[in-house]
Amino acid sequence: MRKSAFAAVLVLLLAASGRAWDIKAGIMGGARTASDPDIRRVYGGGSIYYPFLAVGLVKGFSLGAGYEGGYSRSGVIGSYQEATTLKVSGPEVFAGYWFRLEPLSLYVRAGWGSYAYRQTVDSPAARDFPVDSSRGALLVAGGVHVFFSEHLYLCGEVKYVPLKVKPYDREVDLGGFRYMAGVGYAVRF
Repeated sequence: MRKSAFAAVLVLLLAASGRAWDIKAGIMGGARTASDPDIRRVYGGGSIYYPFLAVGLVKGFSLGAGYEGGYSRSGVIGSYQEATTLKVSGPEVFAGYWFRLEPLSLYVRAGWGSYAYRQTVDSPAARDFPVDSSRGALLVAGGVHVFFSEHLYLCGEVKYVPLKVKPYDREVDLGGFRYMAGVGYAVRF
């Protein structure tokens, strides 16, 4: 239902703008850091991928969506050094503002992500207390698109997500910085 409502609002905004609009799609990949010292010690940072789609509504303003996936790390945890894994991924929606400086586009964006996180620990005690949940968080990002043709561009982005969760009795931050680069395709209507 939410996806349909989002699509309907997007179509109405496009129709109401009465102006030319553009679509940018692409994929980025890169590194993800861990903010929490305990998470960083056990799992460390990791790699991620990020496909995205953004629609420019009016000059400089755009709405879009993306999906952050790929973060899956293993480590050892606790006094008995038990094997553990952590996976974090989820969809994002965002609004952004683009500054076009031929052949560059600089941008800032903010949005909301709904991230699923799952931790497993190879321990008889942990089997009764699984960590498998999701949590929403704000995100902020800035980046650049470098066009090398009318439609193709290279992109780079730095994003920060503060993802604080409390799976048991102590809050931890599964968030951190993302440093990504990739390629995209733009079409103007």
